[in-house]
Amino acid sequence: MSNSLYVEFTGISGSGKSTTFIEVSKELERRSIGFDNLNLVQTRKISLNNFFIFFKCIGLTFYLNPKDLFGFKKILKNLASFQIRYLAASQNYKVHLMDEGIFHKIRDITRNSKEQEMIKVAKKIFRHIDPPDIIISIETNADIIFKRRIKRDRKNDVIDYRVISIYVSQYNETIETIEYIRDNKKKKLELVRINNESDDYIENNAKIIVDEIEKQLFFKNDIK
Repeated sequence: MSNSLYVEFTGISGSGKSTTFIEVSKELERRSIGFDNLNLVQTRKISLNNFFIFFKCIGLTFYLNPKDLFGFKKILKNLASFQIRYLAASQNYKVHLMDEGIFHKIRDITRNSKEQEMIKVAKKIFRHIDPPDIIISIETNADIIFKRRIKRDRKNDVIDYRVISIYVSQYNETIETIEYIRDNKKKKLELVRINNESDDYIENNAKIIVDEIEKQLFFKNDIK
């Protein structure tokens, strides 16, 4: 994937992340930029390649020091599902999109690790796997997330304003972790922070994101 870009979306549930992901896909199509959606990859498909990826992830899971058996299973599931999708990226496309990629999963991995510091967990992970080229962080405030979750009425959504406010506050650690990896890895990593204060902004935000993708594609291919 040396001439293509791996683009990952992260953000709190209700921030408009997945809706923005869909709009970015549409905008890429409008601009005739070839891409694949790695979320469509079947992670439970039985194959020799997936077996080797799963086996490798077992070793990385032990390295991340899980709290208990439940934590081991959660970390392994997060790592394996990401790696299977990441390594399935087709060479026929310039852009590879993933909603809720490795940085999104690091929050859950940290909760199930004895390390308890997201930056330490990320440092361990990225000694063994490559970070994405671009991170799209979809952000908004607790009020908007609260209203969106009430409106969409999903079964597993937390509809508690106090808890949502804590999630928004804790998300700063995710940003700090991305910035740390960006500043300390040899591989170039771009962080694009998108303020999604209104659903009216989503289409325009998608254009901003695709503008950045085009710029990074040009830069990456220009230096080859």
